[in-house]
Amino acid sequence: MKKNYYKISTYILGLLLVITLFFLFDATKNPPSIIGAFSNNTALSDNVNIGFAVKRANGYRLYFQGKEFDHGIYKKSSDNAYVLEPKNGANGAIIITNKKSYLYYPKLKEKIIVVQQTTAIK
Repeated sequence: MKKNYYKISTYILGLLLVITLFFLFDATKNPPSIIGAFSNNTALSDNVNIGFAVKRANGYRLYFQGKEFDHGIYKKSSDNAYVLEPKNGANGAIIITNKKSYLYYPKLKEKIIVVQQTTAIK
């Protein structure tokens, strides 16, 4: 009878180890590429309706309420952070993670705006 409990507990511990490893590997994936489109339409806490498109040639375009608001170039600052340099005005920044990304653009809003990647180009 005791041998069955050991087998069952061993299987349960093994299953928990596999589930834990799955979530660990999922959480440590590389962040998505900056190339693509971002939007905050799904974030209800931000009242600014923005779109953000990034091209391969280090250029970006920022859209506010469906119209182009600003454009410029971006430079990589760290593994998942980029500095946005507009043609005129103060620099902004975007931090990209697997779940959400964060945009700071002082010409648009003085607070951090939560955005999500809508289109990724690899």
